[in-house]
Amino acid sequence: MAKIGSYFKSIFDKAQCHSSYWVEDFRLRFVEEITKIMEHDNVTMDELADKMSISKKYLNKILNDESGKYFNLSNMFAICFALGYRLGFLVLPWEDSEVIPDGIEQG
Repeated sequence: MAKIGSYFKSIFDKAQCHSSYWVEDFRLRFVEEITKIMEHDNVTMDELADKMSISKKYLNKILNDESGKYFNLSNMFAICFALGYRLGFLVLPWEDSEVIPDGIEQG
């Protein structure tokens, strides 16, 4: 069993060395945060779509987009704006991370 665990850990470690891993991580964290806000503020998908003047189907495409075709900065800002929030920006050093991909120089 330990052999399988180390095999998947190796694959996971390699994946973290690619920017696409971190883009997907960011997308998932954003969607998770938006979901929490919607639950806290009792906003449904229909209501959010209405506030954004888009269909619920299109909102689902944005939030579930793994291709990057619909999930972009403009849509992220539009979602936040419609919910009455603003989108912040933070650049963090790798030292603050639990995982530092190979090839990243630490300051």
